[in-house]
Amino acid sequence: MINPVNSLKQTVKNNVEIADILREYLPLYIKTHKVHSHQYKVLNSIINCRTARLGAHIDKCDHCQYIEISYNSCRDRHCPKCHGSKQAKWLENQIKQLLPVPYFHTVFTLPHHLNNLFICNQKILYDHFFKTAVSVLNQFAADLKYFGGKIGHIGILHTWGQNLGYHVHLHFIVTGGAISKDESTWVQKRHNGKYLFPIKAMQKAFRSQFIAKLIKLHDSGKLNYPGELSNLKHPIYFEDFKAKLYKLPWVIYAKKPFAGPEQVIEYIGRYTHRIAISNQRILSANDKEITFKYKDYRDNSKTKIMKLSPIEFIRRYLQHILPFRFVKIRHGGFHAGGYKTRLLALASLLLKKLNKDFETAKKKMEKVSKKIKQNSIIHCPACFTGTLRLQKTITTQLLDLIEQIQPA
Repeated sequence: MINPVNSLKQTVKNNVEIADILREYLPLYIKTHKVHSHQYKVLNSIINCRTARLGAHIDKCDHCQYIEISYNSCRDRHCPKCHGSKQAKWLENQIKQLLPVPYFHTVFTLPHHLNNLFICNQKILYDHFFKTAVSVLNQFAADLKYFGGKIGHIGILHTWGQNLGYHVHLHFIVTGGAISKDESTWVQKRHNGKYLFPIKAMQKAFRSQFIAKLIKLHDSGKLNYPGELSNLKHPIYFEDFKAKLYKLPWVIYAKKPFAGPEQVIEYIGRYTHRIAISNQRILSANDKEITFKYKDYRDNSKTKIMKLSPIEFIRRYLQHILPFRFVKIRHGGFHAGGYKTRLLALASLLLKKLNKDFETAKKKMEKVSKKIKQNSIIHCPACFTGTLRLQKTITTQLLDLIEQIQPA
């Protein structure tokens, strides 16, 4: 059975897409604004995603032999059509590594006073942000007042607010327990509470460590100070800048532990592969304004409408394109790559001794993993039983020929 319309399958569009906005207004934006080569490559991928410019592929059902021809995806992590393509497989791998223990959610934020500096030094400062937050978590975990050992954590960088504004923050999923320093026991959280460690103490440590390293980066000449930031090259202005950072609030949010592994997976599934704005949120677009909906978390998460000029929309969107090859999801402690093979096995062994229901909890997590895998399978739209399997790719040149001979 062959696709009855005998034509290339395209996504049905219910509204204006980001690709439409970029296709229409990016040429105008480039005339007055600078776009770096990496940013342009990302935008170009989004514009060409699932169009003839990227070629196509043939899928065939392994049950009823149904054939479908579809345009290729760009697979860029910033693309609203592709950002979730690897999500299911990633989640499936993650759940195998999670332990049946409480996981806490901690969010590190930065003063907006740092925004311009971050925009001009994204790669080095995002990395510095990650390392400082991880250092604080590990410092408190190693303290005998809390665990006196090594915890596990997964960190996810986000750079946006719902209104597309620049809001750099880190989400961490942290184990509510640790492997003791001598690796002989599993140390449970010693007291109840909605947070893992004292928030005020963490905020002070975070601020102190972040600013200390920022000064080292400044003194070593590794930071860029273009345009309005050029004053910071002078010691007097940098001292003023630094003094203000010490006075501003450095907010760390702490939330209650997740109820179980299902909630952890559901959460990180939402946050890991999320992008600045999805196509579904865009309501309309014209030469005057781009209209989209957003949640105002400062006003009881009410859904509101934002209107931006096409130029401003693209400017904000560009701020959230991550540096080339920057790793936005990082595993630390005994969840880190260099440790997880040995230490995760050790943690499981220690938990078995401590928790009689360990095996039951692990089986429950395996069921969640299977469910995620099943949901990721693309079933045949004709028989709803088989699975579509890739048969062949079609180059752009061959695609042009097919479309020329295809009946109107």
